[in-house]
Amino acid sequence: MVKVITDKKLLMRVSDDVTEKDAEEVKEVIKQLTEYLNNTENEYAISAPQIGVFKKIFCIKDEYGNVTAFINPGVKLNKDLNVDSEEYKVVCETNASYPNKKFLNFRANKIIVNCLDSDLRLIEGEFRDAYAYLYLQMMDMVSGYLPTVFGLELPENYDSMTKEEQAECVDIYYDYILKFKEKIDKDIESDEELKLRSEGLRFTSALLKGEVELDTEDEDKILEKYKSKKYSKLRKGKTR
Repeated sequence: MVKVITDKKLLMRVSDDVTEKDAEEVKEVIKQLTEYLNNTENEYAISAPQIGVFKKIFCIKDEYGNVTAFINPGVKLNKDLNVDSEEYKVVCETNASYPNKKFLNFRANKIIVNCLDSDLRLIEGEFRDAYAYLYLQMMDMVSGYLPTVFGLELPENYDSMTKEEQAECVDIYYDYILKFKEKIDKDIESDEELKLRSEGLRFTSALLKGEVELDTEDEDKILEKYKSKKYSKLRKGKTR
């Protein structure tokens, strides 16, 4: 069986996209990941970086034991991050690179995904609940995000805690997420370029959802605003 990496510094590396020239390597990696999941009872997902191959590949095992590979994964969340939204849930996760540890993480209940299959063909679909959680967890792994970046490591005695004590852990995590979001919002507000990009992303999202309509005059104004901000920073020698 393949050896799973537990070195946190290595796992923080962002994996490379898979290209057509990687086809043979991809087959071998998928074979190793599949064998690992087939021979491990309590793990349902594993990524290529976790076995030392820094390519955007991971495999998920469903409730029936079927293993599916995902390559160059992408995802679209249904709503903006909102801890009070029913579209999101705090879930308890395990990770092969963190043996005997559990984490609370904030995950979307429903996601739209696009990626390549094992034959490098483009596929799209909708995942819900446990499968969506696993997909998002593996997206973190191939992106170099460890479980501790957005998650809360649970005490070793979590399973033996009372329901009230477990609920207290969840409350602590909720508070952490709220503070994390507040910090991001403050960073955006204090940086004109970040604020402009955030506004642009919010506006584009609303436009794509059909929540707003855009006429030519509005579009010209937005472009002029963006250009004036962008080029003023370039003239000052500030680039990103």
